[in-house]
Amino acid sequence: MKIGIVGAGKIGGLIGTLWSRSGHDVMFASRHPESLSELVEAAGGAATTGTPDQAIAFGDVILLSIPFKELPAFGPANHLALERKVVLDTSNPTLSRDGALAEEVLGSGRGTGAYLREWLPGVRVVRAFNTVWDKVLANEAHRVEPRVGIPLASDDDEALQIASALVVDAGFDPVIVGALDRSREFDRGTEVYDTGMTGSAIREALGLSRDGPSGMSEKQQIRVSDEVQITEAARAGNTPEAADIEEPIVSYFKALNSGNLEAVLQLYTQDPVMLPFMLPTVVGTDAVRRNYENTFHTIRFNMHTTIEELVQMSPEWAFVRTDSAGIFTPIRTGQGTPSTFHELFLLQKESDGKWRIARYSFSPTAKLPDL
Repeated sequence: MKIGIVGAGKIGGLIGTLWSRSGHDVMFASRHPESLSELVEAAGGAATTGTPDQAIAFGDVILLSIPFKELPAFGPANHLALERKVVLDTSNPTLSRDGALAEEVLGSGRGTGAYLREWLPGVRVVRAFNTVWDKVLANEAHRVEPRVGIPLASDDDEALQIASALVVDAGFDPVIVGALDRSREFDRGTEVYDTGMTGSAIREALGLSRDGPSGMSEKQQIRVSDEVQITEAARAGNTPEAADIEEPIVSYFKALNSGNLEAVLQLYTQDPVMLPFMLPTVVGTDAVRRNYENTFHTIRFNMHTTIEELVQMSPEWAFVRTDSAGIFTPIRTGQGTPSTFHELFLLQKESDGKWRIARYSFSPTAKLPDL
C-alpha cells in the first residue's frame, strides 16, 4: 500500500517506519525533505521523502500527524487533494500549544471527530493512533499478545477496515469504536487515553461487547496470519477440522497479495469453478489458470481478510465466508484504490486429506476502478 506521512515527527515518523518495515511504500513529508534522510534510512524498505503535496498525491492512505491548531487551515487548503482518500488523523488538542482552539474543542463535549468532519469535508477521516505516546509505539509494537490497543473511529466503514489492517501491520490491536463522533470516547482526558491498555481492556472500558450509540459493535477477532484474522464467533463453531479448513484460506490471500499464480492454483481442486462478480462463470483448471494469469497481469492486491463464518457441513465439505479490505491497484495506472470485497469459498476434502477450494465467489462492495 502507498502511504503518505504528513507530519514526520515522533508519532508520524515511528508509525511510518513500522509500516515501511512491514512492506508498505511510505513517503515521509516535510517542507524540507532533505532533513529526513536519517529517518528514511532507519525506516528501510521502499521509504522515500517528499513535500506534503507530494506525499498527499503519492498515498492511497495518508497519515496526518500535525499540530492540532494547524488543522483548521490545512483542511480547506487540502481537502480537494484528499477527497476520497483514507486519512488517519493522530492529532490531539493541547492547551499549552493550541491555545483557544484546544479550549473550545475540549470544552465543547463534541469531541475532535466532529471538528475534523467540518474541516475535511469529503475526506474519509479515521481517528487513529492518538491515544499512544511515541515510546509505546517504539517499545510495544509486535509484542507478544495481548497487544496494545489502538481505538479507531470513522463515518466510513471501508476506511475503518483499511485502518484496522494498517494497525495490525504496525504491530498493534485495532479497536473499532464506531462513527467519527464516538472518537470523543478516546480523546485526551478519557479513561483509555495514554494508558497503554490492551485491545481487550479498551473494549471492556468502552463497552464494545454491546452495541454502542452508533449501532455498531466490534467483532472480537483472532489473528491467524499477516493477511487473515477470524472472528471468535467463527472460531467457536462446532467444526472439528477448523484449523485445517482455515489453512487454504490463509494460503490463498498470501498468494493473492504476492501474485503467485502457481501457489493459487495448488489451492484448488481438480474441477474448480469460479463465479466472478457480473462476469461469466469460470469452469475447470485451465480456465481458472487463464483467469488468474489475466488478473495478475492487470491488478496488484494488498488485501487483509476476516473469516466471518466457517462451517464444516460434512466430513468432505465446508464453506468459509470472508470480508476483505485493502488496496486494489490496476497495473496500467499504478493508482491504488481502497476496496472491500465479500467472498464465499466452498471447500472439499480430497483423498490426500487436504482441504481445497472447489467453488469460489466474490463481489466488491463498491465500484472498482477501470483497468
